[in-house]
Amino acid sequence: MTLPNSLFLAAIKPNIIQKVIKPRLLFLYLFISIIAFLHVDLLFAQDDSVSSFAQQIISLTKKLEDEKKLVGKLDSATLLSLPVGIAKEIGSTKYIIAVDSASFRPGGAFFSAYMAVEFPGTESKIAFAAQHVWFNPKGIGGGPSTKLLLVSEHKIKISEKITLHLKPDGTNYVEWDCNGFKSISLKGYFEFQPGMLYPDTSATTAKIVTASFQITATDIHNFIADVNITPFCIQGLKDFAFSVKDASVDLSELVNAPGMTFPKGYANTGGTSPVLWTGFCMRELKIKLPPELSKKGKRMEITASSFLIDKTGVSGTIGISNLLTTDEGDMSGWNFSIDNFSLEFLSNQLNGGSMAGLIHLPFMKDNSSLKYSAEVFQNHTFNETDYTFIVAPEKNIEFSVFAAKIDLYNTSAFSITKLNGKFKPTAILNGAIGIESSTATLPKLTFEKLTVTSESPYITCGAFGLSGPISASVGGFFASIDSLRIVLDGKHPELDVEVTIGFMSEGDEGFAASAGLAVIGKIEESKDPNTHSTKTKWSLDKVQLNEISLDVETEPFSLTGGIAYKENDLIYGKGMFGSLSFILHCDPTEFAFAVNAGFGAKDNLRYWYVEGMAEITIPLPPYANIKRMMGGMYYHMKPKGTASFASMTTNLNPNNKSKVIINYLPDATAGYGFKAGVTLAYIQSEKVLNGDILITVNLNSSGGLGSLALDGLIACMTTIDERQKTPLKDQKLSADMHMIFDNANSTFHATMTVYMNLSAVKGSGEAVMHFDPHVWYVCIGKPSSPVNLTLFNALNIKSYFMVGEDLEPMAAVPDLVLSLVAKNGIGKLRLATSLKNGSGFATGLQLSLDKSANFGVGSTANVYYVVHLLAGFDVMLADYGTSAHCSNVPGKMGVNGWYCQGQLYVAVQGKFGAHIETILGTWDGEILSLSAAALLQGQFPNPSYLYGTVGVHLQALKLLSYDYNMEFSYGTQCRSIIN
Repeated sequence: MTLPNSLFLAAIKPNIIQKVIKPRLLFLYLFISIIAFLHVDLLFAQDDSVSSFAQQIISLTKKLEDEKKLVGKLDSATLLSLPVGIAKEIGSTKYIIAVDSASFRPGGAFFSAYMAVEFPGTESKIAFAAQHVWFNPKGIGGGPSTKLLLVSEHKIKISEKITLHLKPDGTNYVEWDCNGFKSISLKGYFEFQPGMLYPDTSATTAKIVTASFQITATDIHNFIADVNITPFCIQGLKDFAFSVKDASVDLSELVNAPGMTFPKGYANTGGTSPVLWTGFCMRELKIKLPPELSKKGKRMEITASSFLIDKTGVSGTIGISNLLTTDEGDMSGWNFSIDNFSLEFLSNQLNGGSMAGLIHLPFMKDNSSLKYSAEVFQNHTFNETDYTFIVAPEKNIEFSVFAAKIDLYNTSAFSITKLNGKFKPTAILNGAIGIESSTATLPKLTFEKLTVTSESPYITCGAFGLSGPISASVGGFFASIDSLRIVLDGKHPELDVEVTIGFMSEGDEGFAASAGLAVIGKIEESKDPNTHSTKTKWSLDKVQLNEISLDVETEPFSLTGGIAYKENDLIYGKGMFGSLSFILHCDPTEFAFAVNAGFGAKDNLRYWYVEGMAEITIPLPPYANIKRMMGGMYYHMKPKGTASFASMTTNLNPNNKSKVIINYLPDATAGYGFKAGVTLAYIQSEKVLNGDILITVNLNSSGGLGSLALDGLIACMTTIDERQKTPLKDQKLSADMHMIFDNANSTFHATMTVYMNLSAVKGSGEAVMHFDPHVWYVCIGKPSSPVNLTLFNALNIKSYFMVGEDLEPMAAVPDLVLSLVAKNGIGKLRLATSLKNGSGFATGLQLSLDKSANFGVGSTANVYYVVHLLAGFDVMLADYGTSAHCSNVPGKMGVNGWYCQGQLYVAVQGKFGAHIETILGTWDGEILSLSAAALLQGQFPNPSYLYGTVGVHLQALKLLSYDYNMEFSYGTQCRSIIN
């Protein structure tokens, strides 16, 4: 653009202006120029003013177009008729640069220029301006002032969830010259609302997803630019993450972005013409798949292309083969592959997907797998990906597991769920199983709903079908199968089979026995270092014959019992154990005999035992009869528990006739052992009195005396058979005694327990006697377990007496007393650990009485009362030694080390109330309640101390309440005892 020389000279020579322009006109011109200059500066100063300034630019441009004050270029003629617009048409768009506010100064001539352009795809316009544009005879001067800069921050709403941000920081501008618009340069970012996309926090610290860009274009309606998009996730699909490598924003109305293709099934292609489509084209991106599709424990990323983002969200498709091999996929310990995988995202939704491959069950051979297919869909409840699996054998499959041959039917079903980012598979199997081993041969038997999971105990349920006896072979003998069951064990599942074994020819009738056959598997667990899942390896542990049971019932006799085999047992090692009961039916009585025996070895220790018992009546006039005789012998074993006669008699119980009973444990320190006993009964009637007595002698491995034990029990008002069926503590009147002398440790220990369950008297108590080289004591009840007696269901008596060493401390104050009296001094007298270092005696007694009644008063009222009385004492006298003293009192304590402490208490609690019905309604409540307690505690002598407290609580009709507490103390208290 060329300006007239005279105008240029006037701009730089003030004396010429004075000659050409009259003084008044000059003053007015300069005033208007300064005001316009200041007005433009203020418009660029603040955001609010800038926004207003942008509107002025938009209005000015529109006005020039409406008034048709447009020119093709800027020259001397157009400058004299400002404002004016320089118009240029590019395609279907008219670009107008408005020139206004010319000013003349001593140093030169300047004017302002503006431009407003509509952003493509929206109705929003962005405004640019340049002020102090210097001009000269050769045209517009150079420098940054010739660019039209963005005048304010623009936030343009592209769609409901996408907003464009342009900042007035000098990077957004328009290039122009005297002929008008040349190009536009924009730098900014698109912002996606969190309701559409949100940042992938594992890949970015950004708070919001953006797509930044920078573009220079000669036509803004051909807007295509490369963008950098923040790693993001789709709202409603939290387990996918997207990382974009190559993407463009396409706002062009003329062409589509290079390399852009529309996904299959995508309908929003721009309406009438695909080139009118606007949005973001992601030519290359990585998609992080959900955690359950991890590869060796690491979350997978796959490369995808041709994904789009438009106003409705993300759309695109994925199709990939051989995504995972069976060694790489993990279903909570089960291996699986993904041979084919596809997904379709449409408008921010997972519109569908599928995958297919193989699943390897851990109990199948390495080369055996099952085919699966799965539908992939969006779970809108949990905002994550979910799956529907279909797994079923196409045909019956045969394979081996443990010692069994298994046919797996195609009716088997599989369930695979997703939990916490892991697949949880369950197999519900139908088929047939057969066993072939050197121990036994069983035909194939059908099973249904055998449920196998990936978590311990791995096998949870199942049903086996038996239609009548099925022939088999056990130990070379003919057998028939009676029942099957699965023993569920996390690491050693068992298939237990009950069979009947014939010990004679198949066609002959004779003796037979039932046997238990166990096929024991072994499931070895190992942790996968990558996935941290528990992998399992299934193999056979052993096939063993557990037990053979005899049950023969004839008219003259009965024979019951069994033989049990153990192999690699944790306690018994390897051995054979048997129990046999023989009953001869003789008129008018019966003769019964039972025997237990066992032989075995463990860790080079060989052991055995034999014990027997016979039911026989031997009179011992005038008072008793011997009803049973029992005895036994054993080697390198020790009896279980104490009352071994009780377990011996179990063999004669008809309810246990097929059980093998083992009453002993292997013991390398034991030598021979002997025991002998009898059951006695009152000669007139065993129901009056009967009992057992058993003597046991144990020799050590050197042949010397190891221990001597005497066990006995006695019962009244019951028969021998009834006593065996009812626990001793529930008998009407019974006692149980155990005495043992341990020669090796010079220890004597005896206990006696008495039970009473009569209509008027009920109670129980235990007495203990103990002597050894270090400590001795005799206790009839203890503070923690006193002798307890209840009379007429009202009066309760608790008592104890202890003498010796290492005694329990004195009993605590009852809760009822504690709830009423002051507590400042209570408990300080109980020297809880003092008797650990002394000896003495302690005794205590507590009486409690409960009484209540309810009686009528007329026809409309009932009156009731409840009374609870409590009284008791505890006394402890102990010898702490002549050197004992109190930590807080000088000098020796007590008399020659003997020191006494005790307590005495009494309490009463009662309430009186009524239930009254009147025409006005019903009243039910307490009229009067009273609670009172007193406590006296003391220590003596040297030092002597006495503490007492009293408490009373009175309540009348919930209107009057009275509380009273009083306490006193005398003397000096012994805090702790030092020996």
